[in-house]
Amino acid sequence: MPYQPSIDVLFMTSPNNMQAVLGRGKNLVHGSAPLGVLAMAAVVEREGYSVQFLDAFALGLGVPQALEEIRRRRPLLVGISCLTADAVMTVELCQALRRDCPEIRIILGNTHARIFADYFVEQGLADFVCTGEGEYTVSELLDKLKHGGDLADVRGIVWSPSTGKALRNPDRPLIEDLDSLPMPARHLAPMDIYRAPFYFHYGKKAEGLMTSRGCPNQCAFCCVHGGRKPRYRNATLMVQEMDILAKQYGSDFLGFQDSLFMGNKRRVFEFSDLLRGRGHKVPWSCEGHVNFVDPKLLAAMRAAGCQVICFGIESGVQRLLERVNKKQKLERIEEAVRLTKEAGIKVFGLFMLGLPGETAADSATTIRFARRLGLDFAQFSIFSPYPGSQLFNELVAEGRIDPMAWDQFSAYPAFGKVRQIYAPEGRTPEDLKEWQRRAIWSFYLRPTQLLREMRKVHLSNIPEVIRATWSVLRMGH
Repeated sequence: MPYQPSIDVLFMTSPNNMQAVLGRGKNLVHGSAPLGVLAMAAVVEREGYSVQFLDAFALGLGVPQALEEIRRRRPLLVGISCLTADAVMTVELCQALRRDCPEIRIILGNTHARIFADYFVEQGLADFVCTGEGEYTVSELLDKLKHGGDLADVRGIVWSPSTGKALRNPDRPLIEDLDSLPMPARHLAPMDIYRAPFYFHYGKKAEGLMTSRGCPNQCAFCCVHGGRKPRYRNATLMVQEMDILAKQYGSDFLGFQDSLFMGNKRRVFEFSDLLRGRGHKVPWSCEGHVNFVDPKLLAAMRAAGCQVICFGIESGVQRLLERVNKKQKLERIEEAVRLTKEAGIKVFGLFMLGLPGETAADSATTIRFARRLGLDFAQFSIFSPYPGSQLFNELVAEGRIDPMAWDQFSAYPAFGKVRQIYAPEGRTPEDLKEWQRRAIWSFYLRPTQLLREMRKVHLSNIPEVIRATWSVLRMGH
């Protein structure tokens, strides 16, 4: 009997692989709504197609459980989001689908799938790979699959007509008018299970928002933007989405996930004015950049409820910042942190150890810099040359890394048994793990920082605090 789909498309995240990637560090990670996937689902649903969503990652599903869910829902097309951290599990799931459900079409999307599109198609792991923003690409593809038409006309996909060799269709232009897009299809997601870790949002029910795309910066370690033109939703829609999250989903802390939230100052001032005018009470956080900090902007943001700004500081060594094209000065970092704290906003600093050219002495300098800044929180990752970044391309060309060793790309190797794919000249992966442990212990096991952390604890998250503390103390064991 021919396969009879029950729905047009099932969007999903890859099965959960945190135990293998992070070991005990999985206690520090919580599922959050995948806004990119849900934004795509919202458009496809608006175009009239039947859509469902399966968050295999957040639900903790392995490949067998995810496969059973796909079988039960019977989609014509399954769309899987594939980042580098998910790649091994994505391959396993695609292999299982090919074996047990060969009639279901597979489309992959997101950064890792885009970089390795030819591989996924030519190995028969996917029928299609989306190479850009997928909202209208998937809608057009569904139209061809359901009603007939030439797949060569669908812009923004890699596919194989019949020969097994990948064919790359012309790119689809970026979506310029973000205001024309509906809000993410959160009604399809298990919103009740999403929450932020206690160390970011103090035990509150936090949700994320994405109100812009693109970033003009060209940091050599970034695998997402590549200098793409920034595009922004207007301030009124930002406030409307906050209202929905607060009233419909009970969120009492909101986090803007935009890579350059502060990049358009006029929009931030307008947004802040709107929030104050509406008497909005929900606190929020955002990603910042030290070069966009000024006292008037900070004051407006604080008056509108901003409680936390995360800065990508990366290193305490100017030479290393220049090496990765991070266009900021150490003096400016210190000034921006000081101004932000003076405005009454907490500061989270994001650092990377093991950048190209970094010595052990440089690692120690970065740790001292982080301690000296008076940050409320610091995150120390190990540099990983993720596919899609400039540094990935450079290191592959130099023969320094294996581009297909997908299970070795990890920013937190000290928590698990993953052997880091890259170490700077004269360093080893084991050395970097030790410096990551040293950085975390050195920053957090200080009386002043311990007191800051204790103030974040609520009765509701004491078990989580205990698990997270145990994970940190047992790093490397």
